[in-house]
Amino acid sequence: MRILAYCALSMVAWAADPAFEVTSVKQNRMPVGQRNPAMECSPGGRFVAHGLSLRPVLLWAYHLESAYFQMSAVPEPVNSAIFDIEARAAGPVTQDRCKQMVQTLLVDRFKLSFHHESKEFSIYALLVGKNGPKMTKVTGETTDPGVGFTINGRPVRGAPAEGWSMERLAEMIGGATTNADLPVIDHTGLKGLYKIKVDVIISREDNTDLAGAVQQLGLLVEQRKEPFQVMAIDHIEMPDEN
Repeated sequence: MRILAYCALSMVAWAADPAFEVTSVKQNRMPVGQRNPAMECSPGGRFVAHGLSLRPVLLWAYHLESAYFQMSAVPEPVNSAIFDIEARAAGPVTQDRCKQMVQTLLVDRFKLSFHHESKEFSIYALLVGKNGPKMTKVTGETTDPGVGFTINGRPVRGAPAEGWSMERLAEMIGGATTNADLPVIDHTGLKGLYKIKVDVIISREDNTDLAGAVQQLGLLVEQRKEPFQVMAIDHIEMPDEN
């Protein structure tokens, strides 16, 4: 009975305090071309964010990667600083658990505090066209879903080899097309992963048309306004280095 009680208390403590065992935060003062920016949390429990400003780390940790506008500006001098962050957990962690640990790191080392507020933004809603999608859904029998997304004939970096979710596709289209002056948000209602084929042409003479890019996939975009929960930063400060 005592052993069971101890295990239960340990599990409660683990759930209540998702923190890394060891953390290191230093400024990266190398020239831009020598920084090699990267961010990763390995299943073994090691988190690294090298050569990055704090904003992408905040977006990743708080699950805002596909909605960049859902966070207020990072105050100076933190905003302009470049960091090398390394942390190690006591054992293996899931991606969600790692994000919780990075949240704790941000509070402990950067004294982060924030609140949520609702704001209305103009967006491009990604929708299914009247003739339906021109994409193949990835199933267990699908071979080689492929990258399928190219810019000027070259595959985009970071494309998922296993297939595209519509949320990931909306994010990529918004970042790749020069006329996507607003965020592109998935409203297709399509679930799962898809094999796609689209080539975005970007030139100085003829800016890429967002609508034309998505029409290749049997989709369309519609501008509208929507309310979103925004992460509004109340306080953040430069950390002590170690």
